[in-house]
Amino acid sequence: MSSTFPLLRVPQVVFSEIVQALTPTDLTLLALCSRRAFNLVKSFWKKPKNARLRMDGRYRFHAAIIIGYMYYDLLHVSSIRNIPKYPVELVEIRGTKVPIGYFETGNWPRKYFVTYWEDREFGFKTVMDFVSELFSTDIHTVEFLYDTYWCFEWVQSRQKTVNRACLGDGMPIEYLEYHKILETCTAENLTLHAFLFQEESPKELTFKKRNHLSIYKTYWVEVKHLIMMDCVEIVIEQPFLEISDLAEFLKHWLNGGNGRLKYLSIKRRMDFDTNEFCQREFPENVVFVNEEREYESELVQTGVIPKGYGLKRNDGAIASIFWNRPFNSFAMYVPTDIMI
Repeated sequence: MSSTFPLLRVPQVVFSEIVQALTPTDLTLLALCSRRAFNLVKSFWKKPKNARLRMDGRYRFHAAIIIGYMYYDLLHVSSIRNIPKYPVELVEIRGTKVPIGYFETGNWPRKYFVTYWEDREFGFKTVMDFVSELFSTDIHTVEFLYDTYWCFEWVQSRQKTVNRACLGDGMPIEYLEYHKILETCTAENLTLHAFLFQEESPKELTFKKRNHLSIYKTYWVEVKHLIMMDCVEIVIEQPFLEISDLAEFLKHWLNGGNGRLKYLSIKRRMDFDTNEFCQREFPENVVFVNEEREYESELVQTGVIPKGYGLKRNDGAIASIFWNRPFNSFAMYVPTDIMI
């Protein structure tokens, strides 16, 4: 004989403990049971400082939340045309009743809960509003393809700031879409991982002030573009930048340019002796940094910054210059705590 447990009728102190023990995925499903369940979960969930809500608008539209290193799928969004044959339930999300079911995927089967909508775009926005309100957090990261940039535009219109935006998965993109994203995306951290059809640079290009900018799968970036990038971190995959281009950029930095820059990485075709390069190109500015250190960043994994030659600017700032072998890239690191 089975019986139901009156979860929503337990004392609040008990319900609070239950909420803290459940995963965000479990809490999302619980909140779909009723408006009262939604309000209770929202009231008793204690938001961690490192919780990041993610909107993935690439192939499978879905909402997820990342807490530390833990990734939790919340809800997927699909077209009503894809509704499965097996039984599904009906749930109400912000006033709209939609079917919900689950599927399993991967070598280690995991359940993904999917909602089915007449209008997939409307459904995705509705789901993101639902989980954003439930977990009392803005959308932190938006991932999109060239034809789903509307995801970012919508998030940009609903909240004051967006922390991170990521384009693509290495697939080709047309010039107009690429240029539009560079010009209009206001995310503090932007990653462009798409192959631009043309090799020449986008015309009349400007760069917004950002914390981080990554550009992969490209051949168009020139030294003039690096000089225009007002960023703390810059990561570029450009195999055809010459050593003379790097020297030109460093001369610009030594003269006070790119003043906010803390980390630069440029993936090239082959390595070279950065110590010899510094001594040859900048004999009056070369210094030796005699201690190793690590650069901590959410978006840059550098490992240990090695000892070696660097460059000293007139204001006392020191840039470590080295070849980052794990990433096959020229790298520049400007710590804030070294003055020689």
